[in-house]
Amino acid sequence: MRRYFRLMLPVLMILSLYYTAARFDLFGKSTYNKIKGYGFGQLIWAGMLETWWGGWSFMAPTWTLGIEFWATFMIYLIALTGHNYKGRFFFYISIIVFFFSMQYIGFLNLTYYKVNMLLYQLPYFFIGIVFSDMENMVDRPLDKIRNLHWGWKIPLNIILVFMFLVWGSSVTETKTECLTGSDERCRVYVWTSIIGFLPYRFTVTAASIAAIILAFTSDVFAWILGSWPIQFLGKVSYTLYLVHMLFIDWLMRDTYNYFVDEQEVKADDAVWYVFFIYTPILFVVAWILEILIDNPAKQFAGEFDRQIRRDRPNPIPEKNPETGELVKPDKDEYYSGGAFAKRIWPMYFFAGWLLIVFIATETFAANHTYKEIEQPEWKRYKAHGFDEDAI
Repeated sequence: MRRYFRLMLPVLMILSLYYTAARFDLFGKSTYNKIKGYGFGQLIWAGMLETWWGGWSFMAPTWTLGIEFWATFMIYLIALTGHNYKGRFFFYISIIVFFFSMQYIGFLNLTYYKVNMLLYQLPYFFIGIVFSDMENMVDRPLDKIRNLHWGWKIPLNIILVFMFLVWGSSVTETKTECLTGSDERCRVYVWTSIIGFLPYRFTVTAASIAAIILAFTSDVFAWILGSWPIQFLGKVSYTLYLVHMLFIDWLMRDTYNYFVDEQEVKADDAVWYVFFIYTPILFVVAWILEILIDNPAKQFAGEFDRQIRRDRPNPIPEKNPETGELVKPDKDEYYSGGAFAKRIWPMYFFAGWLLIVFIATETFAANHTYKEIEQPEWKRYKAHGFDEDAI
């Protein structure tokens, strides 16, 4: 339940922003026209249920959230089970090979089989278990790389950086999209993948592992990851991920169309203009949403989790404002219904916001004629990637 509320509440609240903008007819030139036909119940359905089964009726990026949610339970199960046995790394590797084999047998057309999106991504979560377990061993295997002489370590890091940047540069299985969607694959990727002999799934996996090894063993890479900009990016990453399509498919697209159609700005220049205009605003908005939505959601998830446990943890000592001493709260009083209701006060603002959205959008829709609107279509994702026609 803790994981569900931690992920679900930000999704529901931020999807309400998409819903509000669409229902108030703020989008231009067919952007998110399908949302204009949604009712408030579909917003609640998408935020609380549909997203966690792989749906994306509001925006495409939410397809990943259901995978992350269910993969969490698989990680817990495998980590807690495997850690109790000798030879657990053989257990881990066997599971990873099993799932990758399912993919590559179908990829090589040895048999007709395509895995669904959850099974498609699961091996990467299991790879994370392997590295996590390795780093918690008494004799950590990666210490052998950490303790290498700089004469060996520098060339190795250069190779790992090269793998990460070059093999990680291709983000789709199609042979396109070097810089734009209409480009062919970058020549450097084509040559380093042996003229396409190495499949995309192999190169992207190798690039991911290279980045993980760099993060664990390179002091320079660790310093970069620990720097303020990267730490800030990690802090706002969830709200940034959820809200960025509202900027890309609304503000940036409409501004781009304005520059190109009305101001006759060159298309390439217009792309740079909207990027520099809205990117700083996007980060500021993501930071504000992290404070107003993401942090309260995490706090509620933790409070709810502790409240419903059979063996509740002792409350954290609180500072007495008069004496300045730490005082241990009474456990029964701390976990009483009234005290719990006080600690989750941000949830009342969440509920109030949704009520305002419902009243305002329904009132506006009842007195407004939408020029462009699509009837909602509830499409399921395809086995390999999402259905772009459903966006």
